[in-house]
Amino acid sequence: MVENEEQGGLPGAFGAPGATVSYSLFVLMGRLRRKGELFCPVVDLSSNGVRFLTRKLLKFRLPVELEIALPGVKMPLTLQGRIVWASVNPGKTYRYQAGVVFDPAAEEGGRNPRALLDKIAAFKDSDVAPFQNWLKPGL
Repeated sequence: MVENEEQGGLPGAFGAPGATVSYSLFVLMGRLRRKGELFCPVVDLSSNGVRFLTRKLLKFRLPVELEIALPGVKMPLTLQGRIVWASVNPGKTYRYQAGVVFDPAAEEGGRNPRALLDKIAAFKDSDVAPFQNWLKPGL
């Protein structure tokens, strides 16, 4: 398995073919939740964050709630995070890419359950996830 760190992703990031993200945005100082998009393709993933394709340009620092669906995992993982970057995607269907860093685990003063962050790390090493370079150009 080759990690995506050399491609500008997060350290320890890996491709997760078939994984998707559905997100909600928190607006008005984090008090109002607004639905974003459903089933956005994941480009890469780590226990620290996720990079995914989106049809909307997302604002820097905006808090988000993510539901990450992983192949072979029955229930999506619901995690809190913050948008740390967004850029244009050269693809046709999804015009943008976004990067989200996950909030720390609850034991470390954050809002995410440690078990969910650990599940992502375990998924990286599972037989379910064939990693690396799975996106076709022009998506």
